[in-house]
Amino acid sequence: MKFSKADQQGQTLLIMVLLLSLIITVVVATSYRLTSETALTEVQEQSIQVLAAADTGIEKALSLAPSDSAVIQTFDDLGLAIDGIDSQNSRILINPTSGTTFVSPLVTKDQQFTFHLSDYPNYTSFYDTTLDIYFDSEGPTACGTRTTPALEITVFYDTDKVLRWVAEPCAADPYIHSTGGANDLTLISGSFPLSFDGENYTFTYHTTNPIDFSTITEPKILFVRSLFGTTRVGFVGGAQIPSQGRTIRSEAYSTNGVSRIVSLYESQPQLPSDVFVTTF
Repeated sequence: MKFSKADQQGQTLLIMVLLLSLIITVVVATSYRLTSETALTEVQEQSIQVLAAADTGIEKALSLAPSDSAVIQTFDDLGLAIDGIDSQNSRILINPTSGTTFVSPLVTKDQQFTFHLSDYPNYTSFYDTTLDIYFDSEGPTACGTRTTPALEITVFYDTDKVLRWVAEPCAADPYIHSTGGANDLTLISGSFPLSFDGENYTFTYHTTNPIDFSTITEPKILFVRSLFGTTRVGFVGGAQIPSQGRTIRSEAYSTNGVSRIVSLYESQPQLPSDVFVTTF
């Protein structure tokens, strides 16, 4: 079989078309990949920038007075001018804790949580109704191995007076020396759910009879120390309890629509347990 010159030219043209198509495909694919990577890099850079702006909003909010709480303020209001950030839409929101229920952060073994019974820092308005206390929130515990927490509760009131109670869930426990009588808080055991700040918690114990602050002159601070184990502590009041801190939410938006939100809970001042407890 013989091939004419025209046939050879046709084959050459076909090969050139195929090569050209391959080259175009490679160029388009490479260009798309480079464009995608460039866009992704820009988004990552903007994301980092916007996150830093949200952190800046948190820092600014921490410097604001408590009277500025519960007010939405834009970055413009706060004088925060940041390159690439939409300062009119970026904002912070500060909400003080309020209501009749409060749940503490985790209180580890032998550490304490400071619960304010008055309006910090003025101490001019005092809590004057009942307060129920819940604890043992972190899963199964046992009195035999002493993983069940007990609570030591100390109240500072009037000018220089102190009251102290023990909430001991383990009967006849050799690990703790109970003060007995009125200084022992009797407890109910079971499964007790509490909701606070959008989270749900379940406690094993709470006091049978709440502490009645109407009979205590000018109560200022309550310290609750966890013995033997780690637990959150729930407080349920007969009326609205004093604010224990505030939640700060910072929302930052770039001019290109990238956004980041940072939230922080700032508690009222906490005193370490070694202020009142000496170990040797």
